[in-house]
Amino acid sequence: MLEGILGQDHAIERLEFLLRSERLPHALVFSGPRGVGKCTTALALARVLLDAATGTSHGRLIDAGTHPDLHLVRKEDAAYSEQTSLRRRKQINLPIELIRERIVGGRSGDGSVLDAPVNRTPALATRKVFLVDEAEGLDQPAQNTLLKVLEEPPADTLLVLVTCRPGLLLPTVRSRCLEIRFRRLEEFAMRAWVDRLAETRGEDEVAWIIEQAEGSPGLAATMFEHGFHRWRTRLVAGLEVLHGGGFPEDLAPALNEFVDAFVDHEVKQGAQVSREAAGRSGTEHLLSLLGRHAQRGLSADPVEGRWTSIIDLLDGAARCITSNVNRKQVLENLVAQWSVLPQRGG
Repeated sequence: MLEGILGQDHAIERLEFLLRSERLPHALVFSGPRGVGKCTTALALARVLLDAATGTSHGRLIDAGTHPDLHLVRKEDAAYSEQTSLRRRKQINLPIELIRERIVGGRSGDGSVLDAPVNRTPALATRKVFLVDEAEGLDQPAQNTLLKVLEEPPADTLLVLVTCRPGLLLPTVRSRCLEIRFRRLEEFAMRAWVDRLAETRGEDEVAWIIEQAEGSPGLAATMFEHGFHRWRTRLVAGLEVLHGGGFPEDLAPALNEFVDAFVDHEVKQGAQVSREAAGRSGTEHLLSLLGRHAQRGLSADPVEGRWTSIIDLLDGAARCITSNVNRKQVLENLVAQWSVLPQRGG
């Protein structure tokens, strides 16, 4: 029924049971680590529901993103908005204006009145499906607005909130949804997934990316697409200087170049994503790489208190990026503070 989803047997079995028993609720939360197949599964579920409603395959429309009864809501949708104020936003969250436009209706930021897609009659199928990706980005007003839909759900409508941080959803929102948990893929499933994607890649790159992705196919795909492996030598060289108690003068510039390259690639791909949003995403990927390095160091040497301090520095840098502090300044400060941490036994 839900085919082609690797490594999520528990989640798939639960969803298929709900479908067979006709007990699928009106709202779901798909929670779990980033890039493990939550949104892919949500789209597969939508395909089953929309096809079943008519007995006809709607796959081509779903794949093209043009099915009128499937509404996929992402923060990048602001770039396509008819609202000038929404188009000018930096696409770093899911504001109430976007949720009004794409789901619940109401008065827009420009003063016009929007109809509610959630209340429309299905166009092709007999039901509608709304998928909100990265739902942890919903601001509180947006969540409160969605709460009204959850409390009085329209007939034949399914809402799926996809999130890697379910704790950021309001308790009143989570309590009205059935949560389906997803997990990191085991190594054999990751290898099977990567083998589909990386036939022409060297074994060194494949092995490194499988290790770094830590059970996330989505993260592995991003690493391949952006050529993360090309930066390995420069990053490792700088980290070795830091661990030796020195100050690598070229590390902060290398970190910034990494993010700049990420942003340039996103823009060249033609994706409707702002440079600010791409910069934040690239910095998050970079800090995650460094964080995994520190976590492995801590696991290998748990009595080495310096690793804990490094993890705290990285968490602080991530908070600064979230607060829109200048990225170059944040990365330079990170390297400077890392370099003056006491050495073991010092």
